Amino acid sequence: EKTDYSDKETLFLAPRTINDPEVKSHWIRDYPSQICNTINTIKDGLYISPFECRARDLVEKIINEAKEYVYISTESFTDTDIIQILINNSIKGKTIRILTNSESQDFNDRIRELYPRLMANKIELKKPGDPLHAKLIITDQRLVVSSVNLNKMNLGYSKKKALWRANTETITVESNHDIIEKAKLNYEEIFKDSISLLDYLSEKETDYAVSIFSVYEIKPEKEVKELFSRFIVLSDIKLKKNLYLIGKYASILVKKFNKSETTIKKQDFFCAMVLYFLSDRKHTEQELKEKLSEIYYDTDIKSIIGRLLEHNLITKNEDFYQLSVEKLLGEPK
Repeated sequence: EKTDYSDKETLFLAPRTINDPEVKSHWIRDYPSQICNTINTIKDGLYISPFECRARDLVEKIINEAKEYVYISTESFTDTDIIQILINNSIKGKTIRILTNSESQDFNDRIRELYPRLMANKIELKKPGDPLHAKLIITDQRLVVSSVNLNKMNLGYSKKKALWRANTETITVESNHDIIEKAKLNYEEIFKDSISLLDYLSEKETDYAVSIFSVYEIKPEKEVKELFSRFIVLSDIKLKKNLYLIGKYASILVKKFNKSETTIKKQDFFCAMVLYFLSDRKHTEQELKEKLSEIYYDTDIKSIIGRLLEHNLITKNEDFYQLSVEKLLGEPK
């Protein structure tokens, strides 16, 4: 059946839905991995993913090669690997900003878990006033304009070793610094006037806030409900921030104690937990022992404290132990 294009308006109609099961059975869902090229050097120009490059590889490389900042605009933002890469880059001191829709079809419980992780690592997330469709990545090195949303199917993934599953996408890369600077300034103007996703996340917790009060047979007025919902989200962000702090301490200890190894051992972990407890306030030996016993029933607190004292990571003043921040991090607390 042919489509009549004599009426130009038909060009703007949505394509016909194909329901023929035989046709559907021949749709390409996966590509042989060998025809989906990886990319070593990014050059200016147009790429067709996944054939001239894998979108995932290119996006990861663009982010990792930024030196100062990464600004992103994406309609859909759910890919856990990209989220982890952005966190890694934020920890290295790069400024990360993200514009995304908050009411996209994939905004679900998983996203309510992932976004606070980003916020806990100083990554700013906002939504513009109007629905967002633009897919951009702006860094101090490159500007990328594409059709790629930051979700699993658009970026592509290895279904198994021999197969790569992905949508067909277009990606344009530009490294002209005048163009990058104009794009950056335009992005910053839009970002300034956009709404923090903290507000939207708070809205998603209102039912939970109400349910907590209902346990005690009371009902919050509207403003109390909003304030408590915001507190729930901020508490979640603070919790995740503390978890990353423990990870940071563990990383420092592995380098100090084990030198060439990258595996954190149980005693290293207990030492990291003690440092975390002391980062909040000074503790006695008994207080530290009681806190560790909540995690593990049998810890040798004297050995743990002795190890930290030996490396000058903590100090003792009378009966209390406190963090030696300058020695630990080389910076004031």
